[in-house]
Amino acid sequence: MPYASSMASLWVKRAAWLSLAALWMGLIFYLSSRSSIPVDFVESGTPVSLALRKAGHFLAFGTLALFLRWGLGPWRSSLKVSVIAFALTVAYAFGDEVHQTFTPGRTGSATDVAIDSAGALAAVTLWRALERWTVLVHLWQRIQNSR
Repeated sequence: MPYASSMASLWVKRAAWLSLAALWMGLIFYLSSRSSIPVDFVESGTPVSLALRKAGHFLAFGTLALFLRWGLGPWRSSLKVSVIAFALTVAYAFGDEVHQTFTPGRTGSATDVAIDSAGALAAVTLWRALERWTVLVHLWQRIQNSR
């Protein structure tokens, strides 16, 4: 019976992460539907404003990739789950840029898709590295404790 309980818990966690991913996608869609997103503390059109907007793309889609990654698979999982999360994020980034072409005052940009994809790739790569690191730490602790 403990196995059934842990499986139910796993599905609840997955559903929670996927729900969070859906909410995050909704937020991205909402922001993409606006003609402009003001950054109050920086003058629009400046290099700093541009850098902040591009960093926002990078972080927003990196976050989406992690939510999808955590929702699609167990904490320690295969490379396949990370690749699927990355691919879904890139597809959403492409769709987001297409959506922006229908928004007055906005244009779609291949550069933004590339930045979004880079954020997703960085996020899933860092997560995979962290997974591997924790496995090595646990292995090292076992070796030390067995002496």
